[in-house]
Amino acid sequence: MSASRTERLQIASRYAEAVFSLAEAAGKEEAVVAALVGMNHALAGNGEAMRALANPLFTRTAKAEFFTGLLAGAEALAQAAASMIARQGRADLLPEISELLVKKLADKKSEVTAEVTSARALGAAEQQAVAAAIAAATGKKVQLKLTQDESAIGGIKIRLGSHLVDGTVKTALEQMRRQLLAA
Repeated sequence: MSASRTERLQIASRYAEAVFSLAEAAGKEEAVVAALVGMNHALAGNGEAMRALANPLFTRTAKAEFFTGLLAGAEALAQAAASMIARQGRADLLPEISELLVKKLADKKSEVTAEVTSARALGAAEQQAVAAAIAAATGKKVQLKLTQDESAIGGIKIRLGSHLVDGTVKTALEQMRRQLLAA
């Protein structure tokens, strides 16, 4: 029986907290996070490596050595963290641990990533205006993750973590439709 997303995040958060605390104490949090996130991306794009890591015949020690080899030349603390994660039998949690480490680093740097969806590509001035409005509301530096969805018809939708502001024409029309049907 596999663990739920919530259970996986709870376990991963303990590892992410420990790794980030050690990296922060050494003043190497950016290097450690970058190395572990890079390793996660490399593994995610390699189906053969993922199958090998999921193979129960691939021992924890072998996984730890594999991770250390992938991080050859990277920050020693990142190598030690990856090795520890594998030796503890948590190699499968690397995606969640990486995700949480990125969030911890962004929090430390007082940054936030806003997912902005629009019907058409936003121009540079529009992007700056959206980023400035979000920065004013959050008090943080803003990174925009832009996507297009022509079905939105117009307007924009902004997601900040679990918060969603949907100002798309599609949503407004859907709300009007529901109101008319309810009347």
